[in-house]
Amino acid sequence: MVDRTLRDFADLGLDEIIPSTMGEPFLYPDFAKLLRLCAELGICINVTTNGSFPGGGIDYWALLLAPVLSDIKFSVPTLPTQQQRANIQAYQYHKGEDSTTTLQMIVMESTLPSLEEWLQWAMDHGIDRVKFQFLRVHFEALQSESVLRSPESLARWHHKRERLEFLSQNKPIRLQFETEPAPDGITKNGVCPFLGKEAWILEDGEFQVCPHPLAWQGELGSFGNIQTTRLLELWQGKYLQEFIHNWDSYTPPLCRNCDFRVQS
Repeated sequence: MVDRTLRDFADLGLDEIIPSTMGEPFLYPDFAKLLRLCAELGICINVTTNGSFPGGGIDYWALLLAPVLSDIKFSVPTLPTQQQRANIQAYQYHKGEDSTTTLQMIVMESTLPSLEEWLQWAMDHGIDRVKFQFLRVHFEALQSESVLRSPESLARWHHKRERLEFLSQNKPIRLQFETEPAPDGITKNGVCPFLGKEAWILEDGEFQVCPHPLAWQGELGSFGNIQTTRLLELWQGKYLQEFIHNWDSYTPPLCRNCDFRVQS
């Protein structure tokens, strides 16, 4: 199914795929096969990993990644462990000339004191980008860790962000900060960065227009399944095209306050 879909879109100018395995991608048994297919078709791949490189180690995976990798994102919830730091440093020696390295960290109360140390480490080791994301609170026990929970905690984050921006001035590194959520019911300014540009295929073959978890639960409707219909047909189909055409005039409720929207 993956092979057929990528071959369908390769001739249409598919630039990149982002394999979201809902876990460590290098544990996926066919991941090496996927990397070889991307190399054959000239498609780049964007990978998020915890930096453990299971199933072969850095030397094995770096050889397969080098021809196709656009960006590798090392996602660690707190400051990386010594082993993670060692693996990231080792990877930096292997990375291809056209790829970038990103570190992703969760912004929460317990990580705020360490963010400057984290950024300095990244700058010292040639990291191209640091991405800061807010803690997603799914359990009441985590509420006290959220920097979005009160004006006071948000002010602490704003102060820390100013420090991070100051430290990175005139340095060859890019900082990317997640947009703060808008109040409930207020339409965010900006456009959807996914609609009509990306196709999201779930593990059961379901086609969705974006990575929002509620969209994956059917909040935006069903756009078809590639197990029964080729993705190319779904991509060019009437249902998706009407959804894209009507999005500006009738923005779905889920999209009105979506944190993924970006300034046009």
